[in-house]
Amino acid sequence: MTTTRLNVEQQVQLCQQVAKLVRAKLPLIGELTRSTQQMSPSISQPAASVETQIASGKSLSAALAGDKSRNSQILSACIDTGERAEALDRLLELWAEMHIANARSSKAMRTAMTYPMLLILVTLLSLGVVIWKIIPEYRATYVLFSQEMPVWLEAIVQVREYLGLLMLVLFALLLLPLGMWYWRRHTLDAQNIPQEPVRRQRLQALATDVAGYALVAQLPLTDIVSLATRAMAAHDEDREQAFQRLQRQQPLTPLPREASMILASLHSGLVEPKEAIEHLHGVAEHLRHSADVMATRQARWLPMMVSLVVGGVTILTYIFLVYLPWIALLTKMVETSEIVAPLE
Repeated sequence: MTTTRLNVEQQVQLCQQVAKLVRAKLPLIGELTRSTQQMSPSISQPAASVETQIASGKSLSAALAGDKSRNSQILSACIDTGERAEALDRLLELWAEMHIANARSSKAMRTAMTYPMLLILVTLLSLGVVIWKIIPEYRATYVLFSQEMPVWLEAIVQVREYLGLLMLVLFALLLLPLGMWYWRRHTLDAQNIPQEPVRRQRLQALATDVAGYALVAQLPLTDIVSLATRAMAAHDEDREQAFQRLQRQQPLTPLPREASMILASLHSGLVEPKEAIEHLHGVAEHLRHSADVMATRQARWLPMMVSLVVGGVTILTYIFLVYLPWIALLTKMVETSEIVAPLE
């Protein structure tokens, strides 16, 4: 039986449907397809495929997250923990909510960047028109007072000759802050964790909740640490060494520091499991709130930074290609008039 790999959007929708069925204590076989019949084919067909795989003996984890992608690895850890802790519905919802929050933040950022992008286009257009029209005027005016053009005017003339290249350079400079943010948002660090703080904190919040629910299921601490690090999509070697670091009272990277401290305290007998569960869920909520605040702040300061860069580049371009050459021309005109006046 061939299966189609699910994309993240399909996984999110299916996880939401499965969570509803689990909470209602309804069987997945038969109900999953029925619950998605009124939805688009992009989700109803994958739902039928998942249901068929489960009916053939596959686990829910293998049916929903059977590939080797990072997202599926994280989802698999959530499903395994949820099934063992009898909290499958909640963990599926938490996984889906993380992706929905990330998509919402991306949409807010795209909306916020509309004005800066228009500002960049208008700025480049205005600078291009000014440079193309005013530099010939410089040359014609200077010829009236001198037979030989100065070096600076020759340089400006060359700038006009390569106007297209100049516009590309300016465009790259104006987009530099946005490009750096985009690169950071889509890259992973050495531990296979997002470098972008918002996505990193949301993933850490999910992994912390996984640890909390695994503790509810009274799993051994080795399994709790393994599931939590799996939920961070950590490398295999990092997962294998995680419990050893816990025994040595070292941070359980890439888990958040607070979660590491709670699990270390649990291992040392300083806190009771019930208290540790409360602390872990509290840390997860704090991380989610912090990520939401940070995402809102990014949607404000990044467009502002792009606008400031646009303003700075515009000012510098006008100074060196418009104002300073014009002052030099005025100086030349004054010097010429002073020489001509005594001769008269």
